[in-house]
Amino acid sequence: MPHKLDKNIIEKKMAIAGEIGLYYYMYYTTLFMWGVEYLGWEIFMMAAMLAPKTFEEEFFNIAFEESLNAIELLSNIDIPYVFVHDDLADKNGPIFPPDWYDKYIFPRYEELWRKIKSKGKKIIFVADGNMEYFLKPLKELGIDGVMFENPATNFDKILDVFGVDIVICGMDTYLLTFGTPKDISSHVDLICKKTEGLIGFAICSPGGIHNKIPIENLIAYFDARVRNGFTHGNWQKGEINAAKKLV
Repeated sequence: MPHKLDKNIIEKKMAIAGEIGLYYYMYYTTLFMWGVEYLGWEIFMMAAMLAPKTFEEEFFNIAFEESLNAIELLSNIDIPYVFVHDDLADKNGPIFPPDWYDKYIFPRYEELWRKIKSKGKKIIFVADGNMEYFLKPLKELGIDGVMFENPATNFDKILDVFGVDIVICGMDTYLLTFGTPKDISSHVDLICKKTEGLIGFAICSPGGIHNKIPIENLIAYFDARVRNGFTHGNWQKGEINAAKKLV
């Protein structure tokens, strides 16, 4: 279900991060995800395609108003970025025909983004799935940066469109889980070489660091981050053997 949106909680977490970090709230049900979270994929897709007018009037317009209110709240918090999430695609690409997004999604995005832009903030769009089709439309709609899962969306194509903006991704989540420490180290080096000089790039494993990743792989990943200047050299705390017992 959608994450709880509470201004006081967000500001408390921002205060904890202080000057050493930046806490951000990711608005999970920006628009598309209302259908996924509240109706489930099957009902969402059937209603949207078989009864589009009723779906728009009875569900989508109501969800959109909720998102307008949420975006208004986020836009009034003293933070430079607003992170918005919508999984518009699956691993193969767009879930609906392209003209469906043109009619029901993109015009509403424009209105949502106006609220954010009017406050002088930047928009970071977050999504899983193969988002290649949406890269240029999102750019044209005013998105300032992206956080997309790799390799679901090709990293080079992300850089082609958003390389001069903000790109938060790069680490192949499958490789991090199932690759060798040597493979992981080489992969991080390659990503950092491709992004050399891009001041808006931050390497990460979108979606988080998942369970069952071998400790050796995590060590290789963070050591490679240190080598490339993305992590402090004193990152490792505690004993590795103790950590292994928790996995």
